[in-house]
Amino acid sequence: MKDLGELKFFLDIEFARSDKGIVVSQRKYALELIAEMGLRGAKPAGAPLESSYQRLVGRLLYLTMTRVDIAFVVQVLSQFMHKPK
Repeated sequence: MKDLGELKFFLDIEFARSDKGIVVSQRKYALELIAEMGLRGAKPAGAPLESSYQRLVGRLLYLTMTRVDIAFVVQVLSQFMHKPK
């Protein structure tokens, strides 16, 4: 075995230690997702683009592992994976 030092990132999940405990975050993953989809300066829209909808929802499902506040909305979006309209 080899000691790789303190855990910082694993599977796009960031781990940070503090006096109060360990903080688990996917901030970097979320920012990369927003940038990759070209949504940095985007305003809310009525319906997402069909071509990237399934991929986006799949990645958002992964993000809900640490972002419980968006879990309900992502679950509702995932109901329309095969027919986004």
